[in-house]
Amino acid sequence: MIEQRTENLFTIVTLSGKLMGGPETDEFRKCVKDLQKKGVDNLILDLGHVRWINSAGIGALISGFATFKRSKGTIKFVNLSPKVKDVLTITKLSTILDIYDSLENARK
Repeated sequence: MIEQRTENLFTIVTLSGKLMGGPETDEFRKCVKDLQKKGVDNLILDLGHVRWINSAGIGALISGFATFKRSKGTIKFVNLSPKVKDVLTITKLSTILDIYDSLENARK
């Protein structure tokens, strides 16, 4: 499930459930592309309610990251659930992505 809201200069997208490929991953990719086309420059992805992620989900996150970087936007990842944090650490993506422990820190 995807929820989005705008606070000040940031669009915050909250994901919940699993990112394991299939409809939920396609929905996420579409959401990110739509936001970029609308001119959103500052995106925060709240992953606190994502219970699990696999390679398809990681691919979707990286695709979103690349989409925003190419358009000179920023994309930040916050509130990583323990399982998502483990996967991003093991794959070393935590060294590339802009990860924050809270929304407040990401907005600074």
